[in-house]
Amino acid sequence: MKINKSTEKDQCMILELEGDIRQKTLFTIPLKDLLAQGHRYFVIDLKKECMVDAAGLGALVAAWKTIHAADGKMKLARISERTRRLLQVTGLDAVFEIYNTSDEAMMSFSKTERIGEYKGFGAEHRERACA
Repeated sequence: MKINKSTEKDQCMILELEGDIRQKTLFTIPLKDLLAQGHRYFVIDLKKECMVDAAGLGALVAAWKTIHAADGKMKLARISERTRRLLQVTGLDAVFEIYNTSDEAMMSFSKTERIGEYKGFGAEHRERACA
């Protein structure tokens, strides 16, 4: 597995993964670097994935936990039907938000929330901005 492409768009990082998603460390180390740079909103685009098995699910869960531990959010886009069924069988479809396209996933993040986080505003500032 490798991150084929990463694109920043509207304070969101869109990460296109390619290959078998099995080794969580190959995925979580670059995520930690991006989190250290201040990124908090991630779309994981799985269009080019070849295989998600139990280890792949573990890698996705590890990524989700890493991002959420840093007060970030992660969404999935363009997953295969096989991966969708696997997420349903394991109940992980209730954990991950899944979208048909990266743009849909990116737009599902509240723009006010993204801008507030990006500028370092706390929850009280976001609440006033949304009022």
